[in-house]
Amino acid sequence: MTFKSSLLSLPLLVAAPLFTPAPGKGIAWSPEYGAALESARDAGQVVFIAVNMDGERANERMVKDVYRDKRIVGLTESTVNLLASAALHKKSGSCSRFDGLTCDDHQFVDIDVRKNILKADATGAVVSPQHVFLSPMGEVLLSVPYEVSAAELEWCFLEAQSTVDPKVSPKSSRTARKPRRLIMGDVISLGKDTAVPVTREEALELIAELKKGNTGGDRVAMMARLVTADEPEARAYALSMLRAGGGGGGRGGGRGRGGNGDQAREDLMRQIGLASPPTYWEICAEFADGGTPSVMQEAVVALEQLAAKESLPTLLKALRRASDPLAKKNLLRAIGASARGNKKARTELLKSSVNKKDPLIRANALLALGWLDVDEDVTERLAQAALPATLGAKAKIKPDKVAPRERLAAIVAMGLSRQAGRKELLDGIAQDENEEEEFREAAKTAIEVIDGARYSLLRAALQKAGSDEIPRDRLFPVVRERKRR
Repeated sequence: MTFKSSLLSLPLLVAAPLFTPAPGKGIAWSPEYGAALESARDAGQVVFIAVNMDGERANERMVKDVYRDKRIVGLTESTVNLLASAALHKKSGSCSRFDGLTCDDHQFVDIDVRKNILKADATGAVVSPQHVFLSPMGEVLLSVPYEVSAAELEWCFLEAQSTVDPKVSPKSSRTARKPRRLIMGDVISLGKDTAVPVTREEALELIAELKKGNTGGDRVAMMARLVTADEPEARAYALSMLRAGGGGGGRGGGRGRGGNGDQAREDLMRQIGLASPPTYWEICAEFADGGTPSVMQEAVVALEQLAAKESLPTLLKALRRASDPLAKKNLLRAIGASARGNKKARTELLKSSVNKKDPLIRANALLALGWLDVDEDVTERLAQAALPATLGAKAKIKPDKVAPRERLAAIVAMGLSRQAGRKELLDGIAQDENEEEEFREAAKTAIEVIDGARYSLLRAALQKAGSDEIPRDRLFPVVRERKRR
């Protein structure tokens, strides 16, 4: 979500939060930005900054669940912690939303953080929730825009602390997981294509206008804004539009390969994949195992980008029923993105990665394996596919049968995994002068991504390896050509 704030435009009082904070010890927030940074510098501590606003459910979940998670609270005992929020929750005394602070405290921290750390757009809006970790000297170590789980935030704490103190190992916890939206050494910069979730109030206003037909020809744009809202009314309205034909208009003016209705469904489904919260998986699931092929594929790719674990049973069922290779390869990718530690899904992907008949299926299964948690069988399979001539002797697919796209897929998957243990193999490929340039460049890029560069650098290689027709712009936006250092 994005929010604006300034000293001259702070709200007088906001509505009560969507939940009632549970009693009990939480994070000890520092009340003043400058003093917090000075304290961190003197003590050699990491600074943890949480940017959180009102009126949107991802922000609410962070306050209700993640900031009260025992692992996170324990980790914050070794860091200096700042809470940035522009809202006023109580006219005087202690803030009713954030324990241990007054509203003046978190409002002035918000102003200082926006001025010194965050990157706002031309209107002054910044992403929220957003979490930033600073070195004791005030430099950005890493950040994660939008909502994160407790396991992902735990990884961030361990990584930031190990950067400052090498004795702290980010591998010391089995529950910690590297965030997919991780940004190393920087914070997110809002661009024209950045999703801007709307608040509940804004969502209800949009629905009312859409129902009245008072769209002024901007119905498509209004629907695109609406599906960013994590509200049941927004999901229900989007589903009704999909069932009715998508809500009108879109690429090609609503005309296309499946007729006006299917084209509009595809457009709206693609927007959901790009910008909606994971709760929209139920909407996509309705169209992922039935209907016209083009709508089905858009729905499956949307599920891949939403990456909701709840969608996994639907995807596995659809895979068993699918016969078309295009449908299968997209389902495999969606399963990988949604599975992480699921043993049943891992077994299915490993099996598909040695499919005897189709290298397209094998390549996409390999790409899907890149999203899974650390596993010896997965590591071995990716190594076999990446270097079949030297490591693939025991693989079920003979080395001379491994297609170039499979090798490329395995290299890309190692980058997607962001697992440092796979860098040695990738570096061997990157430094091998006898290796094809395509694989050397992909390996170099995969290493960059493991080290913290954005997934978008892998976009071209991923599209080629997977033979993708539908873009995955949520994690792999278009990037300008850049010179490698």
